[in-house]
Amino acid sequence: MNLRFAAALILAALLNIAVATCAGSGSSLVSAWNDAAKSTQDAWLVWTAATRDFHHGHFVFYGSIPSTSPSLETQVSELTETPEGCAVVVGRLQKGILREIDLERPKIPFDDEGLPFRWLGHRNAAESVELLASFAASGSADLREDLIECIAEHDDPKAIAALAAILNSDRPAVDRASAAEALAATGDAKVVALLTAAVDSDPSLNVRMVAAEALGDHGSDESLAALQTIIWSDRDGRIRAAAAQAMVSADDFEVDDRLREGIDAETHPDVLEALIDGLGENAASSSASLLGHISTNHKVADARAMAVEVLVSSSGEEALPILRQILEKENDEDVLETAVEALLELPRGIGRKEAAHLLKRHKDAKVRATAARVLAEDPDKDTADLLARAAEKDHDEEVRSEAIQALAELPRESCAPVLTRLATKAASVDVRIAAVESLTEIDPSGALPILERMAWSDGDEDARSEAVWSLADNSDGSGLPMLIKVARTHPDRDLREEAIEALAESDDPRAQTALQAMTRN
Repeated sequence: MNLRFAAALILAALLNIAVATCAGSGSSLVSAWNDAAKSTQDAWLVWTAATRDFHHGHFVFYGSIPSTSPSLETQVSELTETPEGCAVVVGRLQKGILREIDLERPKIPFDDEGLPFRWLGHRNAAESVELLASFAASGSADLREDLIECIAEHDDPKAIAALAAILNSDRPAVDRASAAEALAATGDAKVVALLTAAVDSDPSLNVRMVAAEALGDHGSDESLAALQTIIWSDRDGRIRAAAAQAMVSADDFEVDDRLREGIDAETHPDVLEALIDGLGENAASSSASLLGHISTNHKVADARAMAVEVLVSSSGEEALPILRQILEKENDEDVLETAVEALLELPRGIGRKEAAHLLKRHKDAKVRATAARVLAEDPDKDTADLLARAAEKDHDEEVRSEAIQALAELPRESCAPVLTRLATKAASVDVRIAAVESLTEIDPSGALPILERMAWSDGDEDARSEAVWSLADNSDGSGLPMLIKVARTHPDRDLREEAIEALAESDDPRAQTALQAMTRN
């Protein structure tokens, strides 16, 4: 059966259900309102009706009224006899037109703003819904939203029928979306079919997404089952992602075999992201177990990486066995990098200890390089020595470079001596060059003696060239005199030419003066 047709049948049935009664009244509420609206005087129109538990009320006035304001029942004597289970409907009439609407309790403070009250009686919920629904097609968007929310609070089947009529109408999409939210808030079992039909058939993407979210807010077994069907079968990935987020965020959500099988087969990135993020927000142990399964077994590498990140963030130290399994068996470099970076989330130095072990032992150079970065973000007294050892002894150039950059991130008192040693004594020219670059960045003046020694004494041509350009790039300008000296007197003609080139690119007036003097000579 077409979902839209089924929803129409439900609506028709609702419209024929007998109404519930809060209390008796004289003339109809619509007549009483119309009589009051004939007056040109602005006023508050007040009546009572049977309501639910204020789980969806907008509370336009509540919370902003000074506690010194008198209560509603003080200002409207009839409210002292408000029947149990009923709330006060308060509408602001301005020049015969409804401008504001809300539901309140009789005893709350209420600022009347100097306007009189008109009492319309204790009414049954069906009457109240009929009146409110008659206004819900006009007025501002905010007023229509408040009217829809007030309708939802009424404890009567006619409220659901009125909301269903809005949801299935050609009213503005914002109204249909509000009706979907309001229907879910009623908690009524009949709204699941109405919301499912809206997800399937509404012409507005936004309404479809809101209806999917509303199914999650409804939170019943039936609505969660409906969401699963939407996730795996809807034609639009955006709707499927919204349904996924709504399902896993529901209070009573539980992982089942259908979800496990669906996730294993899923490839849409937005749907996977919504499911994985939602699982991370869900405290159930079954959610953590499923995240572990995704992080180690899913066929999409991005899904595995997302699951690793979310699992560690939500489970902390308990995720360590999964992390170790990934770091031992994973082949995708992005997933491995994510797993190493996730170590920072672990408490009490556990992540640092694991990263140190990876830097020393792991077979994958990308993992070792990432471990060096991680160690720099959470250092202890041994970190500088670990990074120095990697910079000198690791057989991979990327790891050595990353270790030196990580050293430069440490506090100056920890890294400067180590970088100095590497810049002057490391056997690898690449290490010496990288170390002097980092040292020049963190301590320009302190690096000068090393740069001078490298420029004049290092046996490697690339190292001497690096010294020239580091002198030129010295941030405080202290390297310029030594650069001028190299340009004038160094025995290596090629190095002198590099120094002259560096001086020509400098904005320092001393460089231009030196070049002019050299030209004259």
